Amino acid sequence: GRSAICCASEALLQGVTPSLAKDSGITAVVEAAEAELAHPLAAIDGKELHCLLYKTRVSIGRNCAETSMEVPDIDLAVEGDAKGVSRRQAFIRKDSKGWWIDNVGRGSVYVNGYSLPKGSTSELPGRCLLVIGGVKLVFEREIA
Repeated sequence: GRSAICCASEALLQGVTPSLAKDSGITAVVEAAEAELAHPLAAIDGKELHCLLYKTRVSIGRNCAETSMEVPDIDLAVEGDAKGVSRRQAFIRKDSKGWWIDNVGRGSVYVNGYSLPKGSTSELPGRCLLVIGGVKLVFEREIA
């Protein structure tokens, strides 16, 4: 199954993750143990990053191939300057009560301007602005 499908401009990803090249665009399909869902549960959009979430838990971080074998489901390095993002920065998850973000990294996480300290969790509204290590993203649930 897939957990997230992320698309970014080809120019930005050249030389970063060549395995992502597919057809005329760039698409990263992240494998997951969960069953594939017919429709995305949510979306995360940045300047270059456009991710559809297909599972109830995804990791967000910065891929650092030289020092880490662990690759996040959503790699914020494609957004450009992601130095403020930890390799394992946050998890976005869905449960019966809603969507949540857990800050597990050293970098800063903000939800609609409110700071989320390391080790803390915040509920995610239907549409909100996330700033993760200085990288701005829009989270939107219940994608049609």
